Amino acid sequence: MKPLETSKILYNLDLMIPVLKAQDYCAALCSAEMGTIYNHFPLEAWLHIYTNGSKLEINGVAGAGVYCEHFSHYLLLETAKYAFDGEVEAIKVALTHLNARLPLSDQAIIFSDSQAAILAISNCFHAPIPMSVMQCRSLMGKMPEKYKTIASQWVPSHCGIPDNEKADELAKKDCLVNQIPFNLVTYRSALSMINQMLKTIHMPSLKKRTKEKPWRNDTLNLPDCPRSITEAVFRLTTGHDCLYAHPCRFRVVDVLHARSAAVLLR
Repeated sequence: MKPLETSKILYNLDLMIPVLKAQDYCAALCSAEMGTIYNHFPLEAWLHIYTNGSKLEINGVAGAGVYCEHFSHYLLLETAKYAFDGEVEAIKVALTHLNARLPLSDQAIIFSDSQAAILAISNCFHAPIPMSVMQCRSLMGKMPEKYKTIASQWVPSHCGIPDNEKADELAKKDCLVNQIPFNLVTYRSALSMINQMLKTIHMPSLKKRTKEKPWRNDTLNLPDCPRSITEAVFRLTTGHDCLYAHPCRFRVVDVLHARSAAVLLR
């Protein structure tokens, strides 16, 4: 092990057996990862927390996931974020949980598959830095008050470690939910989007529902007038007018149309 800082706060980027993720097989990576976890950080002496960040290319949404035997958490980040932001955010969430809870062990280890996130948090001379990295450093500084040792350990991703896979699933959980776009649109753009939806979704449905109506062809020849007049003509043409009975009394429309309107309104 080669900790970057030999103190109560440890940052480890090496496994028990040197590996190259791009060259070694998954079985070899899994073996090295399992050996590192259970030989250097046995469950009897360490609290294990797995963190993961993810970004889906489909919708550009990033998420963070944290899994521990005693708690779990997932968080959705706004669009235009990188997977790195999710990794750092996941570590921050894990540290927040540790800081808020009563110690379950005197030693805690946070596993992350992002060397970049661990390096960013450990390197106090790196600038400029995101706010989330600064918050992680601040939370790390508070950990020795509760824990004898707090460590961050890099582990390869997608190597079949169950708890690590659970953290990955949590990171992707909210990313798969349809998100409302955060981009503001102008009034004209919103109007165009609504009109497009009406033409592509609602109009075909309306045509199908009115296919057998006797007044369908009549509505295609409504006068090009102000909306109030056109709406009145449309209601009189289709019979969908609550006041249809009154024009009948004044003989504006015939009795047959009035009765049809009454049936429609029941």
